Amino acid sequence: MSTPSPKAASPAASAAPNTDAGSSTPSPADIVSAVEQKLPVAALTDWVMLLQGPSETLFSQNFNFENEWKRLFRLVGLVLLMLGAIVAIFSIGLNATGQSWRDFASNSKYLLLILVSGAVVAVPYAFVLAPLLRIRVTFVQTFFAVLLLGLPWLPLITFVWAIGRVWSGGLVIAIFLYIMTLVPFFHFCKGISRLANCHVWRPIVSLLIPLVLSLTVFAANVIWE
Repeated sequence: MSTPSPKAASPAASAAPNTDAGSSTPSPADIVSAVEQKLPVAALTDWVMLLQGPSETLFSQNFNFENEWKRLFRLVGLVLLMLGAIVAIFSIGLNATGQSWRDFASNSKYLLLILVSGAVVAVPYAFVLAPLLRIRVTFVQTFFAVLLLGLPWLPLITFVWAIGRVWSGGLVIAIFLYIMTLVPFFHFCKGISRLANCHVWRPIVSLLIPLVLSLTVFAANVIWE
């Protein structure tokens, strides 16, 4: 007596259910694009990162900053927003206390000139000062180094300066301003040294040359008068 052969399993029944068909792990590119959509978060992240100095991901040898325009525009927008908030808050406070806020607001317009001068400084440095000390850096690298490492400190310097206009602690404010001005200069020299793969003393000396010349000319004018 022959036993009946088992029925062939249908393709639909034999196929194992794919529970992972609808789920997929996000790729790093998706994560980066999702973060970039949140501009305030990305801008604050860049600001905090660049306050700490030149990062190894951006300031490495021969890095050309080809895809860093979006980061730069985010940083410029955040810095302008911070400057506007500082000027507005201190102007309202001075007006409430009966002090002259118009002079404070008018003097703050010079802060915007710093944004423009940062781009202008990159030209003589890349084509005149850097070659004097054999620092191999391009104009684009200098341009991004000046703005990315200098702009994050502008709101902090403005905040300390605004406090000095309200509070009569001239010496303490002056010391803080000098310190907070020297830090971005050192960060710039460190960033240029990484881009050009040279010792940090070379960028420092390249910045001291025009500073010493300016002080010499100023001292000569004072003596001759």
